[in-house]
Amino acid sequence: MKKLQFIIFLSLSLYFTQVCFGAWIIGPINSQECIQKYQKNAETRIASKLIHKACDDKFNKKINRKYSNCILEHAGKTKSELAVKAISIACTNLYIKGKDKKYSKCILKNMPGVEVDISARSIASSCK
Repeated sequence: MKKLQFIIFLSLSLYFTQVCFGAWIIGPINSQECIQKYQKNAETRIASKLIHKACDDKFNKKINRKYSNCILEHAGKTKSELAVKAISIACTNLYIKGKDKKYSKCILKNMPGVEVDISARSIASSCK
């Protein structure tokens, strides 16, 4: 009886370890986990809306995951609403429209984390 209990305990322990470790490695597995992970970093209302939509698109609608991942990776910790808008446009240009790639890559490299609109304007200008 004790062997059976030990085997069951060991099996359950291994299962839960794999589930938890797997989620840690691969990231969120559904839109709720995605929202929980990325919303806590949202600095603006616009970023919050974009993150929510990106999570919904990525897991529920399953449309253009590269675009969704771009938003999730770049928009959250950006405090300037102008910068968040620029990031959104850059992600759209790269992964949906396929235009202005050099400019969009520059925006995604330099815009995340920008706190004030004047800085966002300067970065956008320098990327042109």
